[in-house]
Amino acid sequence: MGIGCRAACSLDTLLSLFRQMEQRLETPSGPLRAIACWAPRQHHAALTTFAHTLNVPLEAWSTTALATYAPDLSHRSASLYERTGLWGIAEAAALASAQVRSAQPPQLWITRCISSTHDATGAIARY
Repeated sequence: MGIGCRAACSLDTLLSLFRQMEQRLETPSGPLRAIACWAPRQHHAALTTFAHTLNVPLEAWSTTALATYAPDLSHRSASLYERTGLWGIAEAAALASAQVRSAQPPQLWITRCISSTHDATGAIARY
């Protein structure tokens, strides 16, 4: 699961986003393998607590690594690109995380999902 979040993002926002994404699944997702994020957010309190709550590792991906997934994104944010050099974080992080787990190319299963507070986005990829 890839997560993009703003500095003000809370644990409650992430948990609510997770429940929102679970409701979008048409079939059981199987075990969640990791929470993947952009490296500058790897020590964000809500993200680390979120991963701990779900009992999965938190993986951090560099800007360079996430940028390679730009062609695969369902949405590209010009304002995000201006701030970070990335067109999207949640989907790219989900794809990067899935890619290291399989020789098969990853696919977005749940595309960009926005939290009700607009402080976080999430996506799920599978292989």
